[in-house]
Amino acid sequence: MEMILAQSSSLSELLLENPWPLVIALVAVSAVLRTVGKRQDQKKAVSASWLALLLGIGVYVAATLVNTDRETMIERTEAFVAATSPPDEVALRDLLADRVVLMGPGGDVWEDLSAEFIAREIKEHEVKDNATRAVDAQSTRPGMGVSTMDVSSRLGGYPMRSQWEVEWQKDPQGNWRITALKWLSFNQQDPSPNLYR
Repeated sequence: MEMILAQSSSLSELLLENPWPLVIALVAVSAVLRTVGKRQDQKKAVSASWLALLLGIGVYVAATLVNTDRETMIERTEAFVAATSPPDEVALRDLLADRVVLMGPGGDVWEDLSAEFIAREIKEHEVKDNATRAVDAQSTRPGMGVSTMDVSSRLGGYPMRSQWEVEWQKDPQGNWRITALKWLSFNQQDPSPNLYR
């Protein structure tokens, strides 16, 4: 069972998302302490080696079981893109809040849309081969965050690239939902509201 941990600092993000440097260091310290302790018959060094090894294992287990908010937003951003091609209305509904604000690149609000409308529009536009080229995320405050994504797609047989900023918020059940989509660029140009209608 995967636990969700609110991201509290860069240190926890580093330890939980990339524990390998610390795990390797603790295992190396354990090996050195054990070797020195056995050679010099020092029981404290051998005991300390076991402690270092157990700490390394503990860090690895914690990183495996705990999912940071950042990791969750990245996973859900990738799931959102995957749910758009081919369109999966059930998955989209699970990812979207009841109302989602669509914004232009400057942050100006274009429309306040229902999740059902967004799912229907995605289905009607027949965008194909959606794939994330790059995704990143960060918490902005507890229970809220933003992810950015660079997406490649095919529309009407032609390749297209778009960049988006996705605002996330945890609902009362603890699920991250999209509350706003900011369309940053379309084929390296500023998009307009007419592009999605």
